[in-house]
Amino acid sequence: MKADRFLFLALTRAGWGETALGLRIAEELTAQGSSVSFLAHKSNSLLMADTPFAREFISDEAGMLVRAYVDSLVKDERPTAIVLSDMATTQRFCSQANVDASFLAQYGLPLLAIDTWDQATTGATMDLFLGEPQALDLGLARASRPLLPVPILHSAPRPGAYDCMPEPVRLTRRVRTHLRDNLGIGDSERLVLLCTATWQHMRYRSRHGNRMAAALPLLLAEYVSRLGPSVHLVHVGPAAFPLQERLGERYHWLPPLQSLHFEELLGSSDLLVSANISAGTNLKAIASGVPTVVVHNSHEVEELFELESRLPQPPSDALRRWLVDTLPLYRFRLWPLGWFDFLAPVLKDNPFMRAVETVELTDERAFVETCQQLLHDDTSRRSMLERQAAYVAGVRRLPRASEVVRQYLAEGTIAA
Repeated sequence: MKADRFLFLALTRAGWGETALGLRIAEELTAQGSSVSFLAHKSNSLLMADTPFAREFISDEAGMLVRAYVDSLVKDERPTAIVLSDMATTQRFCSQANVDASFLAQYGLPLLAIDTWDQATTGATMDLFLGEPQALDLGLARASRPLLPVPILHSAPRPGAYDCMPEPVRLTRRVRTHLRDNLGIGDSERLVLLCTATWQHMRYRSRHGNRMAAALPLLLAEYVSRLGPSVHLVHVGPAAFPLQERLGERYHWLPPLQSLHFEELLGSSDLLVSANISAGTNLKAIASGVPTVVVHNSHEVEELFELESRLPQPPSDALRRWLVDTLPLYRFRLWPLGWFDFLAPVLKDNPFMRAVETVELTDERAFVETCQQLLHDDTSRRSMLERQAAYVAGVRRLPRASEVVRQYLAEGTIAA
């Protein structure tokens, strides 16, 4: 029996999350005897460095040739199916290269698409920054069969939904102590991890997006400074933030790490803080029993007095100064993009929300108290770990992605 061959497209430019989803499915398929190759954006080269898959990289400059790349790979490799990792970034790459993405449905092959956001649920409009909505092209959604990764999508069983929970990180005490020693963080101190992606450091066309991208880390540093002198903030991202003035030597910046080194860091952390509800790092932390706090902002205000009437207590002098420098505010679940309304249907009644603590960005007391409890209070920490474990167990009842792929192939799924 001839082994199946799969061609994966991983065309995301500025983040590894979508490509990581595809790599996990590829690993499952190759473990079952299939062969896999990738056409990937060159920004994914470090992530894919240690993978066994055949791969070809494409740059932004060559984007207009993406159809020629795929034509050649389909001709040479004769894949059983094409898998988009993911649908939204494939559509975006093609649109920015002025290429009609519908060509992917014209090979007479099954077209499977990782639908990270479940676009049938979210709809076709993303709320970006302050009053800058972006319409989505749903053409690929109509032409493909969805692979729905859980989390962050709802864990209820349905066609396309699959277990996307990462494997947990398990470290020996020796490895944990060694890593923390290298950072200058002792066993009695606490390590708070913050991770940012390339797209969170970009220069945006929106002045509001640029302002919020620069402002949020400063406020987080202020909050972390209140957690006490034994709490360190370790930041993994493409560039450091100017946080030494507030945190001094308790701010540690590291560039993006290869998977093994990042897992060791995550497993050595006491708390993960994120400003992106959907970050893959959150999922790894949940699977690994690392308490997770996600910051969001639900307030859209232009003037300080508007926000003050909504806050649970009067702002501190530091928060007031930050607001004066930062206003107006817009709502976000993915800092600094927004997506507050876009993701609302996905997160409504979603068990995932019980596996993390969510805190309003401008509720300074809630942030500090939540982090203090998770860092120092055994009861609070144990409660969160129990909720995380219960959520993970529920997700594990879903089929694996490879099972969903095989089911689609058995149904003879051909792109329209």
